[in-house]
Amino acid sequence: MFGEMLGLSFVKTQLSLKKENLEDLKACKTNLKNIQQEFLESKDKITEPALSSDTWQGSLANKFEFIRDEINTEYQDLKGKQLNEVITKIEDKINTLIDDIDGLKNQITSIEKEIEKQKNKNSHR
Repeated sequence: MFGEMLGLSFVKTQLSLKKENLEDLKACKTNLKNIQQEFLESKDKITEPALSSDTWQGSLANKFEFIRDEINTEYQDLKGKQLNEVITKIEDKINTLIDDIDGLKNQITSIEKEIEKQKNKNSHR
């Protein structure tokens, strides 16, 4: 019965750690979604200040516009692809942890039943 008690303690510790990891990942996902929203809301900043022939023109203005276009391309990649990929990976890990937690809970129930069975067996001696 000592082995079962030790096993139960180990599994409960694993369960606790997985629950902590799950909460951390959920918080991380929420933070990333908030950052993503802020990021989306600040898209217009890329085009500021507006350049016109009255304010700035010539090769420097053209280079500046080229750099802006590159920034916009990188912005689109970050917004549309990279952030979504990270959020999806976090969601996948969250789902894996939920499955692990369910498995550990089942394992705990099984071990507790075995301990109870051993106790009843020992009390009838």
